[in-house]
Order: sequence, then structure tokens, then C-alpha cells
Amino acid sequence: MELGNANTAKKSSIQIRRWFYADVIADFLGRSDQHILGCLSEASVSVEKPQLVAWSKQITLLKEALVDFDANGRVYFEYVIPRLGKRIDCVVLLEHALFVIEFKVGETGFNNSALDQVWDYALDLKNFHDTSHEIPIAPLLVVTEADPEPLLAVGTIHDDRLLRPMRIGRGQLTNGIFACLAALKGAPISVERWETGRYLPTPTIVEAARALYA
Repeated sequence: MELGNANTAKKSSIQIRRWFYADVIADFLGRSDQHILGCLSEASVSVEKPQLVAWSKQITLLKEALVDFDANGRVYFEYVIPRLGKRIDCVVLLEHALFVIEFKVGETGFNNSALDQVWDYALDLKNFHDTSHEIPIAPLLVVTEADPEPLLAVGTIHDDRLLRPMRIGRGQLTNGIFACLAALKGAPISVERWETGRYLPTPTIVEAARALYA
């Protein structure tokens, strides 16, 4: 391949990358934090210390939470949402549910803007990512220094296997995941099929109506 074509192909592969780091849960649990941080840093244009601190805390909390589950599934850091021009902190495919996780590292309170943020991410996947349409989705807002609150797994009025955002305080992530898995029903998710799903930033009329209704 000519150099120009090689550069073009490389640029295209970078442009369509949907996440900074992904791994099978079993392998994620076994890798060092420094290895994962290195992968995240390499995928980022520039990284400042606060971001590294946030990633480090997220890695620690996810490892602590996921060690209690079967190692099947997959974890993604910095999952890109093209339509919103933003990234989800973490997406976890575990058993029959997709978890959309937004971390607020070092914060102590659950504010409405953060709840709206993780809710928007979950709605976007549900409505515009074609292999996420029919699978159960659980958005979690993890505020690392917040006092624990009752873990409420509440569905929407549309019975669409989409939970309302769950508030996760200090030390609650494992129990929050258990509660969501118990509240949601479905077949095990095919990771391979989910990853090859098309993301449709421009919705069809039906998809737009569903999103507006939600």
C-alpha cells in the first residue's frame, strides 16, 4: 500500500473508533491499573492530571464491583456518542443488561444536571444505536463521596426495558448492579453483535418520535 493510502486508512480507523479502551471483564480485572491508564492516555489527544485521577478512581471502583460477577461481558471506557459530541465514562455489557455509567469523582451530591447527563446517554443508545434498541439499559450515576441512598431500580412508563437513572453513592456500585440485573429481564447480550451495531445520528421519523415521547 502506498504511504498516502496507508495514512488515509489510519486516519479513517481513528475517526470511527467508538471508545478509548475496551476489554473482556475477566481480562480487565487481571490487568494492572497502569496498563489501563496507559491505554486510555494513548487514545486521548492530551491528558491532564485531574483526568488521570478520575480514570484511576473509575478503574478501581469498577474492578471492585465486577469481581463479584461472572467474568463474562465487556467493559468500555470513554464510549463516544457521535450525535451528542460527548463520551460516556463507562459502558458495561454484563449478562443481559447494558450499563451506562457516569462517574462524578470526588463529588458529594446528586445534582439534576448529572442525572440528566446519564439519562441522555441512555436514551441516545436506546433510540439511535440499532443493536441497543431491544436490550435492557440501566443508567447509573456514581457520585463517589455521596452518602448512600436507597437503590431504586425504576422502569419507565413505556415498559421499554429502560431504567430511570439510579443514584449510586459511596460503596454502592456492586449492589446497584445487582439491583438492576434483578429488575431487568432479557437474554444474554451478544457482545460481538452489539459492537457491530450501526449508530444512526440522524433518526428516522419513528425514532425521533420515540425519543421525543421518552
